[in-house]
Amino acid sequence: MSFSRIDLKPANGDIANLTFDEPAVIDNLLALAGNAANPIISNAVVPAGDYQ
Repeated sequence: MSFSRIDLKPANGDIANLTFDEPAVIDNLLALAGNAANPIISNAVVPAGDYQ
């Protein structure tokens, strides 16, 4: 699975797009089951609040 962009939709506001310079690739999605995690973006600032 690969991601080239993440769209964030605040409860009150327009959609914000976070576009990656290079696609983030997850080779084994099952390896991230349970409490396992793998960040795909680290330098984005996301305002606090409710999102849809």
